[in-house]
Amino acid sequence: MKKKNLLFVFLLLLTTGLFAQEWSVYDGSVLPGDNDPAFGGSCNEPGANTAASVEEDADIPGNFVLDYLSPDEAGRMAYKLDFDTWTGSEFTFAIRMKGYPNIDTLNNLFDIEIRNGNTGLREKLFVKYSNKVELDNADVSADLGFDVHEWHIYRVAMNGANVDVYIDESPTPFISGVTTNSTSDKQLKVADCSGSNSEGAIVDWMVWTTDGAYAPGEGPAIPAELYTGTGDVFNPSDYSIAFITKDVDSTGILEEQVLISDLRQRGFNVDVTYNDPNDIQVTPDFEFSYEALANYDLVILGRGVSSGDFTDAADWAAVETPIITLSTYLMRSTRLKLINTTSASREVSDASTVDMDRVTNVIIADHPVFTGLDEDEDGEIGFHTWMYDYIGYGADTFEANHNATLLATLTHEGGPGDGVVAMAYWDAGVETYPGSETTLAGKRATFSMGSDDSSSPKVRNYYAFTPESTVAFHNLIKFLLGVEPDGIEIPISGPVAQYSFEGAEETVEDGVGGAFGTILSGNGITREDCGVGNSINFAGSTKPEAVIWVDDKAAINFGEGESFSIALWAKVDPFSNTGEMTLLLKGDNKNDGTHLPNGNGHWYTIATKDGELRFAIDDDAVKTQLGVAIDETSFPAGEWNHIIGIRDQAQDSLFLYLNGEKVGSILDETDGDISTTDLPLVIGNYHSGVRKINGALDEIALYDRVLEVDEIAALAAAGPSNDCNVVETIIEASDDA
Repeated sequence: MKKKNLLFVFLLLLTTGLFAQEWSVYDGSVLPGDNDPAFGGSCNEPGANTAASVEEDADIPGNFVLDYLSPDEAGRMAYKLDFDTWTGSEFTFAIRMKGYPNIDTLNNLFDIEIRNGNTGLREKLFVKYSNKVELDNADVSADLGFDVHEWHIYRVAMNGANVDVYIDESPTPFISGVTTNSTSDKQLKVADCSGSNSEGAIVDWMVWTTDGAYAPGEGPAIPAELYTGTGDVFNPSDYSIAFITKDVDSTGILEEQVLISDLRQRGFNVDVTYNDPNDIQVTPDFEFSYEALANYDLVILGRGVSSGDFTDAADWAAVETPIITLSTYLMRSTRLKLINTTSASREVSDASTVDMDRVTNVIIADHPVFTGLDEDEDGEIGFHTWMYDYIGYGADTFEANHNATLLATLTHEGGPGDGVVAMAYWDAGVETYPGSETTLAGKRATFSMGSDDSSSPKVRNYYAFTPESTVAFHNLIKFLLGVEPDGIEIPISGPVAQYSFEGAEETVEDGVGGAFGTILSGNGITREDCGVGNSINFAGSTKPEAVIWVDDKAAINFGEGESFSIALWAKVDPFSNTGEMTLLLKGDNKNDGTHLPNGNGHWYTIATKDGELRFAIDDDAVKTQLGVAIDETSFPAGEWNHIIGIRDQAQDSLFLYLNGEKVGSILDETDGDISTTDLPLVIGNYHSGVRKINGALDEIALYDRVLEVDEIAALAAAGPSNDCNVVETIIEASDDA
């Protein structure tokens, strides 16, 4: 990972001469040909299928990687460095890389060749997709014992004819060999352009030196600015969270939906429920029981609860799944018996009197949950905006009176929360505090976030975390899951809204949360067990105005300067109906109120018309429309086709992908704001009811970013079912029902 102070460190070390003497570095932030020192190309001009680009690391925010693919024998590409002044016999090279995703036909990630004309010898290391490494001339190979699609570090140390290969910086050679292959070149070559191997890899960094043949732990250390994590990077989609909350706002959305959606967008599988089924106003994702919590990797007790529903401390203590408690009031000795106090303090009782921009700080402990965070000179970090509920227990005596670890102390000079416990941790198997008679079956942590019940001001549905507390929260989650905290914010990878049509009746659920839709005039619309899970089919609808209507959601407004992507499956026939069929539209193409009373001429859409698949945006001044001709070969009618429309502001272009392949692009000439604030998203029809589709839709997902090539390929490879059976038919109580 390249930290913010990389440039300063680089310049300082370069000035002193140390950096150049220790390692030469390629850090993935530029193409190898633009590096310093710059790699040259060799052998061939790149073929049509050979590509190299710099991409943002999907695993580490702010990090960049080289995306390299050379799949064909013709037009392969390699990188080389010449060492004209090198006079020694020793060389060391290390690389952090992983296998290229979603392609099963490649031979190698890279081959790495060191040519030492000083000794007249050369050797080549192959890292193979068969999960093996091989020294070519020495004819030595071994099974790696792991999947090369995971991040790993490969090091080659060459001393004369002797070559050692090290894996993941273990000081013991993984394989060793002696080469007899001759050369007069003095050169490092990465990738292959003259053999018959197809290759592809994602490369984070490469380092090399001619000063010695160094095993890990010898010679210079890998620069601290480079990330050295190996194996599977933490993948939130491997983990499930049960989120316990109930309160809704005036629109019927859970008051903690922003946090729930944020966790889902970062990849976690989050299910919502409440321990009193009669007191939750949304449909829970599962029926609550203490036994059911064992099916989850983590439980979060939210702020949108009534603390009086949590007097069964013994039952909660018996839950083995780790639990994070956000509500100040649940920690008390009259509730979950985590902290030996009955009191909590509230700064105000009226939300309008609170400075929403104020940041409450905490003093942090020396603990793994604060890995990667730099506190200020007072040992503090910014914790939350608008923190106004406080547990009534002083941090100065907390550890002496509890079987817990104090993690953070609130600092709020003159406020009721100054000096009290903000974060704490309990190991499994301990009594929470002497005399509580509450022994925990699983790990517990408190992460105070303020209000908890209906007497508190109702302004919870915002993201209260600072950048520092975001990292601390993610570190805490990893810590409780048994994963070493790394100080890295879990990146947002998922959509900001998603419609999978798995629900029932007229409600269309947003899988991320906060933008539920309603089927209007939907008599005859069917839910069917095809696509990916269930899908929604308009073909049998009896009304021309049938539509799925989603009220405005800020996350999908996509204003000026914002890139976004829309992905969906469509099973329609654009050839029997050559008029316009609106698959999806947000906004209104009229600004005079003739369609929607508040229409402003701002909109975006995916539609079919006149034998074209179309993706368009409009700021009420200039419309940019990308239309791609389709036929029965490229877009089989009545079969599932995957469509992605992308607005990429960095490239100032619109793109269309069909079934995983890029089929069109156009210069984006819409320079103004296309924001559709207060305007609906409509699915399957235009909002005035004249562009209804004649088939089915599924897995509609909207992203507030540009999808990567591997993500596009993965979405298109979902493999929807074409065998459709009706699960439910919408029947309206109207004269045409």
